[in-house]
Formats: sequence, structure tokens, C-alpha cells
Amino acid sequence: MSPRYWLCLMLLLGAGAAFAQSADQEVVSATDSVDPVVPGNNFSYTVVLRNNGPDPATNGGLNINFGSAVTHVSHTLPPGWQCFFNGGNASCITPSFSAGTTANITLVVQMAPHLISFADGSTVSNFFTSGVTPDPNNGNNARSVTTAWDSPQFDQSISVNDTPDPVGPDQTISYAIRVTHTGPDNAGTTNVNAFNNGSLRFQSISAPAGFSCTPLAVGAAPTLTCTKATLTPGIYDFTLVVLADDDVLGVNNGTVSISFGVNGLGNETNHINNNEVEDTAYVTPKADLAITVDDLPDPVMLGQDIEFLVTMTNLGAAAAPNAIMNFYNNGNLRFQHVDAAAGFQCTPPVVGTAPIFSCTTASMPVGATAEFIVTVRTDPQLINPILGGTVLSVVSAGSSIADPANANNVQDESTLVIPVLLFSDGFEF
Repeated sequence: MSPRYWLCLMLLLGAGAAFAQSADQEVVSATDSVDPVVPGNNFSYTVVLRNNGPDPATNGGLNINFGSAVTHVSHTLPPGWQCFFNGGNASCITPSFSAGTTANITLVVQMAPHLISFADGSTVSNFFTSGVTPDPNNGNNARSVTTAWDSPQFDQSISVNDTPDPVGPDQTISYAIRVTHTGPDNAGTTNVNAFNNGSLRFQSISAPAGFSCTPLAVGAAPTLTCTKATLTPGIYDFTLVVLADDDVLGVNNGTVSISFGVNGLGNETNHINNNEVEDTAYVTPKADLAITVDDLPDPVMLGQDIEFLVTMTNLGAAAAPNAIMNFYNNGNLRFQHVDAAAGFQCTPPVVGTAPIFSCTTASMPVGATAEFIVTVRTDPQLINPILGGTVLSVVSAGSSIADPANANNVQDESTLVIPVLLFSDGFEF
């Protein structure tokens, strides 16, 4: 036979010898620890591989499909091995996995942190052999590991009571805040929140042991958070004190509100009772100030004085702080004098100037009446000496609290001015 024939025969025999190689790779065991695991924590897979032979396994080792909630952190391999990762898949291999040898692979992974806010569940990771050498026994090539996650389960609730309600200007409101944690598990980081739009002023906060609260300056908006790293089942009482500042809230009635809430890290089983808005009625004192004015004489001869009798009365229902009487004329009269009621201080203008001024008192009691006499002069330089006319004066009353009936706070008083005309013969017309 020709040499070419023998060469071909040898090549075929060599190829047959290569194809005849096999490696029975086995996933002996795959276990997890710890199980169950709290989301956000690490756990590990320990996988034992063995090559039962008869031949080495080329690129032998382990393929991995991690569960959907699992993320690789680190790994420990035998010498000569290396891992390759692609998303949730990985391969840990060696160029030649010797027959009759065993490999231990440890994979540290993390259970997805976001699962802590969901109900308990589990995830499955799959482990199976890798390599290009044929395996005569595929029945031992794969194992699966189911790992459970255990989220803390609890029900936290919040309730709030305000004292007093209603509240008056420059009074404090005390909020008794109760957080009830019924478990059954501990909650992770728990926040107790208070929010206000700036209509109230912070005074103080007291919190149970272990809670740290946002530091606030007195007078700041009472928006804050009190936090505790781990909250065991129980009852936790807080006290928040704020000021209903009339510089902010003004003189009118209204409502002030603070929103309160509680939330903890874990699976909250009932969200309905985690928030409460506490409304407090803001009620201001009222003083119904009424004003009247009478002029004498009316009509008046040009060049003569007019006396205005101004009467201001507090009809209640509260004393009127910073009560004020305002007198106004557009400048067609000349101021002469004002006699003020007892307890009132006036800022009169200069004699001969426009009668525009105010008289004030620190407080006007309910039912009190104050009388003022304002003297002004008519002047031909200001009023048409031929035609005369009508002069208008306006008197008003007010205070630093709300007035429930503004219609009686202002009165206009018109006075007819009659000119004096003399003919050349001395007769008066």
C-alpha cells in the first residue's frame, strides 16, 4: 500500500482517539447560607464540583444563572480557576479540570435591598457544568438552589392630638404624637415626620430615647424628622410645641395644619394609618369699633370755625388693642385744635395746616366710649369766597385685631359753607 494510504489511516486513528475522550463532570452539591436572608444583606453559595473522569475536562467548571434578586459581590476559587460575569450569568472555569479531582467554589452575593419593602419571597439560582469535553452522564450536571428572603413585617401607625383647639394669637399649640408599632418584626430605620408650610413657629420637640430629631431654631418653620435606626414593637410618644404667631397669621380667623407621618424600613402591612393631618382652628378676638361724627354749626359762615364731635365706641366682644381714631380732610380746612378722650394720645398737625391726624390708646375696653372735639377753620383762601361750597371730612376707627362689622368704622361728614358778600353800599346780600 502507498505511503499516502498509511498517512490517512494514521490521521483517522488519531482523530478517533481524540473523539473518544470524555469527562463525567458532576455538580456534587450546591448550598446557600444564610437562608432566609434579610434583603440588602449578603449570603453565599457553596458549590462542589467533581470530574469523575476518565479524562480531563477542557475548560471544565461551572456555569451560573443567578436568581433575579441576586447580585454578585465576590468569589473564592481553587488555584488556576477564574470567573467571567455577564449580568445575571457567570462562568467559573479552568483550562483543564483534571480527572478524579474536586473543586470547591464559594460565591458571595447580595439579596436585592428593595425587597425589604415587599412581602417575603424566594429566588432560584441554577448551577451546571461547563466545558467542551463530552460528558457521558448528563444526569448529574446541574443543581438549583432556592433562597428565601425575609422582610421585616410590621404595622406602624400615628395619631395626633392638639391642645388647645381653637388657639388664639400668640398662643402655643402642643401636639401629642403617638407612634404605635405592633410588629411582629422590628422595623429598620424609622422616621417620624412633621411638615408645616411656615404658618406656625417651632418652639420645642421631645422624643423617646434613641430618637434623634432635626435640630431647629426657635421660631423656624416646624418641619422636622425624628429618626431611630431600629424600632422594636411598642408605643412611642412625642411632644411638639409650636407658636401661633399673629405676625404670621394676622387678625382673621383661619385654620393651621401640620402633617404627621411615620415610615420604617421593611414591609409595612398597612399604609392607611401611617399619616395624619392635624387641623387647629385659629380664632382671633374681635372688637367692633363704631364711629359717629357731628358738625356744628352746619351750615357755617365762611371764615368761622367748625367743631366736630367724634364719638368712638367699642361694641365688643373683646378689648381693642392699639385702638385708633383717624381724622382726614383734603386740605380745604385749617386745623385749630383737638380735645382728646382720656387715655388717647394724638399727633395733631400744625395749626393752620390740613386737619389730618390720629389719636391712639393702648387698649379700649369693651363697652367704652371715647369722645373727641376737633376744631377747624374755614378760610376764603381755601374755599371760593363768592360761591362757598361743601367741605368733606372723614373719620374712621380701627385696632390691631379683627373687626366683625366694618360698615360702622367710617363716617363721612359734609358741611355747607356759606360765603359773605358785601355790596359797595355796605348792605349785606
